[in-house]
Amino acid sequence: MQDITENGLTLDKDKIVRQYLSDISDITSMISDAQNAAQLQMIQGEFSGTALTPESFQNYQTTINEYTEKAIENIDSSYEKILTSLNAQRIAGEKGMEGGISQENLIPNRRPQHRRIMPGKHRR
Repeated sequence: MQDITENGLTLDKDKIVRQYLSDISDITSMISDAQNAAQLQMIQGEFSGTALTPESFQNYQTTINEYTEKAIENIDSSYEKILTSLNAQRIAGEKGMEGGISQENLIPNRRPQHRRIMPGKHRR
């Protein structure tokens, strides 16, 4: 069904919705990456240029572990948004709506694997 007109051209709704969802996913990923990079830069600035004592090293390690946990939370949040988008498309497909996709077109249902950067207590 073609019912959206822009500059005199008729555009396919499915194409617009897919592009919009792709753009949302890209933007969400960029924001998460930028937040993680900014947090790491702040940690580097806080601990650079000073000799590490046993106490300051422990503080550094704790700060890195907290950063790691936050980065994992950001990744999980982005992953959840992507799955939400895919599920919305799947549901639309089940209802026979335009822009919907079938279960076979979905990515495998598995969580991204997180690696531990430094020893410490992690929720995974």
